[in-house]
Amino acid sequence: MRCFWKYAYFSDVADHSDDVFREILRSSRKNNQRSGVSGILVRDKNTYFQYLEGDKEALADCVLRISGDSRHNNMTVIFSAQTAALFFDGWSLAEAKLPQRKQNLSAFKRLLLGLPMEDRIAMVDEVCLEAKLLL
Repeated sequence: MRCFWKYAYFSDVADHSDDVFREILRSSRKNNQRSGVSGILVRDKNTYFQYLEGDKEALADCVLRISGDSRHNNMTVIFSAQTAALFFDGWSLAEAKLPQRKQNLSAFKRLLLGLPMEDRIAMVDEVCLEAKLLL
């Protein structure tokens, strides 16, 4: 059975304009498609939440690229974990909306950071399933 990795983080952006968001989506989709990484990107004003998944090396390269992007500040990793299945296989990057109860990203971030690692992963998995249904 093939093994994948998943990675979730929050970051802040100084310029939260629609133009910057669209440019991040455009460049991320291009890079992710080329490397076989999939996931979702959610924004709430100047806070971004991103869930990524794919092969370990491709995902590590993607995370390195993001962490070096000057548009992202205060990057907070929620988890990096092995997974047997992909939620967003074939989607380079979807702009997603979270379920209503998780739409305040700052509150969602505080909630996740207060949980043990396995509970963080379970909650993000649940949110990704719900977000996929909303796409």
